[in-house]
Amino acid sequence: MVKEKMTEGTVEKDEKVEEAKKKAEEAKKKAEAKKKAEMEKRAAIPQKKPYTVKLEVMAPVELTYRVWAETPEQAVEQIRYGTPTAPPRPRLSRKRNIKATVYKYGTVMIEFVKKYT
Repeated sequence: MVKEKMTEGTVEKDEKVEEAKKKAEEAKKKAEAKKKAEMEKRAAIPQKKPYTVKLEVMAPVELTYRVWAETPEQAVEQIRYGTPTAPPRPRLSRKRNIKATVYKYGTVMIEFVKKYT
């Protein structure tokens, strides 16, 4: 009688362990499916990419050069072909207007021209 109770208890425990394993496997599969769905959703969203934009403008800027020279004249000669040692600094207060041309939007017909002196 004691043996029967023990075996019945172990059978019940084994069944519970198997059920727990099945539940754990199902939960794992659900988590994997959810993760996969999330990854697919992220892939559908367009991702931002880095770009470099270079804009050419005409503006008064101050360039800084550092050179080794014996005289000021030599220093001026050396900066002709050198590159600046500091980033350019815009000087908008020194801006000089030369000419303004007015066009109608979307056309090439000149409406008005003003020359600054």
